[in-house]
Amino acid sequence: MERIRVGIVDGSPVILMGLAALLGAQPDMHVAVAETTVDRVAEAGPPLDVVLLEADPGGGAALRAAVRRLARRDARVVAVAARPGAGWGREVRAAGAVALVHKRDEPSAIVHVVREAARAGRDRSRPPRRRAGLTGREAEVLALYAAGRTAGEVAVLLYISRETVHDHIRRIRAKYAAAERAAPTKVDLFRRAVEDGLIDDRGHALADG
Repeated sequence: MERIRVGIVDGSPVILMGLAALLGAQPDMHVAVAETTVDRVAEAGPPLDVVLLEADPGGGAALRAAVRRLARRDARVVAVAARPGAGWGREVRAAGAVALVHKRDEPSAIVHVVREAARAGRDRSRPPRRRAGLTGREAEVLALYAAGRTAGEVAVLLYISRETVHDHIRRIRAKYAAAERAAPTKVDLFRRAVEDGLIDDRGHALADG
């Protein structure tokens, strides 16, 4: 499991240590840097997934500048406020931060926001899947075969020969390989069928829905 790389910026050493202890105790997180200034975090170490940034209402231009600096490290910024402020959520997002938490929030809520920010960042950076370009018949064969049917059962259901089913499966594998989504096993074919919306994760057909 790749851990979430977290940075923390807070002018209070006590808050800094508390957040570092909280997030560092999570099995899926690693606090890579915790400093009292943006400059120290922006210049330190490898890329970060999420940075918790101390911020208070009225930060305006300073907040925007801090978020831009941290974004150069490919980090998604979560603003941490000492207290709620009217319209503060909008101000935070206008500055480029992805979320706002308060220092009085439950620890579990802060952990959840960090996880969600990291997940959203990774989803955004992941390249889109290339389509395999299956024909309608190939999609039918894949949906049935990947869902657990044998080649013989697929043949009966589609009124084709067992050899024709195997020919389709070979072409399907070749097309996925060409799309850099290789499917050498039946489990892999199941995953590709789920990814492409032909079946759900329980093997139920979706193509007609």
